[in-house]
Amino acid sequence: VVLECTRSPIPASTFELARESGTRGLFMFRLPPQAIVRGSLARQRTVLLLMEKVSSILSKAREIDILTENSNHRFKVQGAIREAISATGTASNKGEFAFFPPGVIAIAPKEFTVDGSILANGTVVGYGKLRNPVCLSFANGLLDKIPTALSTTCGNQLRKPNARVLCEVGCGVSAWAGSSGTGEDERIKGSVHIGLGDNSSFHGEVKS
Repeated sequence: VVLECTRSPIPASTFELARESGTRGLFMFRLPPQAIVRGSLARQRTVLLLMEKVSSILSKAREIDILTENSNHRFKVQGAIREAISATGTASNKGEFAFFPPGVIAIAPKEFTVDGSILANGTVVGYGKLRNPVCLSFANGLLDKIPTALSTTCGNQLRKPNARVLCEVGCGVSAWAGSSGTGEDERIKGSVHIGLGDNSSFHGEVKS
């Protein structure tokens, strides 16, 4: 068992090395102990069955349409008929790795096809919970402009090449996940998340 602690996301090359060497791995990003405990208590079979259902829907979707509750925000992006990626939290076979806690499914939609807006009212992974909801507007497949609320936290990251490309759409299905201001929040049942930047590690075409 190897425990690797880093101050930044683990690069895709690490996953490839793990596969090649036959290592099994569970990867977590900035999770507090409570999140690890909640993830460990989740009923694996229940969560896995839900992930399989949602994964099948996302993988076949030709369009993803997100309406923000109690608002006029509507967000559409074309599907690319790609395989969805699930965080199962389980690595049983040689060379297998998984993200922990279990309970989130994500897919790389067709690049440069998103249009509309979404109201983010949860967490910016790596930076914590938002104090107030933030409107994210998209045009020509890109985040139209960097909201003031994000400029001071991750503005420098969003100014890098391809960083404002919508690269990921996903949702959570775990009734055991809680809100900790980390990647655990993506697992909360009924949540929707989006990602910007690089999706080359899960069947996409954007590098950032």
